[in-house]
Amino acid sequence: MKSNHALAPTTQKRFIVACRYKKGSAAEKAALQLEDSMKLHAVASVIEETSGDETRAEFVRRIWHKFDRPIVWLDPETFIDRFPVVFSRIDADFAARRKEGGAIHTGPLYFGKSEAAGALLDAWVRNARDYLDSSRDPLLDAWNLLSHQGSLRSFWLP
Repeated sequence: MKSNHALAPTTQKRFIVACRYKKGSAAEKAALQLEDSMKLHAVASVIEETSGDETRAEFVRRIWHKFDRPIVWLDPETFIDRFPVVFSRIDADFAARRKEGGAIHTGPLYFGKSEAAGALLDAWVRNARDYLDSSRDPLLDAWNLLSHQGSLRSFWLP
């Protein structure tokens, strides 16, 4: 199982930040501030109001298919005070933070432009639909499946 790839020493890839929020929610103001900070630091982003029907997994996969660059999901409450260089240097299919106990933190999430990243997104979407009334973690289960098959290169963010 490959799970801790180093950052590429000098290679910098362009990426797109993806975020969504519900209109009228507490996250709306935060998401709009995140959008402003993305513009200030010249970070390409797609920050959308959600319809409520689309899961986070479906949203991220839709944005991933729309662009030819890696996608970085950020929670609306994320604060960016400078260009996030780490995402442009990741040499992996997937990157995230891990919580104590091994669970995957909900943000940030990085999905590279690879077949393995696409397979992870597809598995996440399937699991998210299947786990609607479950306490299971659809992304963690998707990651476990693909990483044990040896096809997914992962990097754990600090």
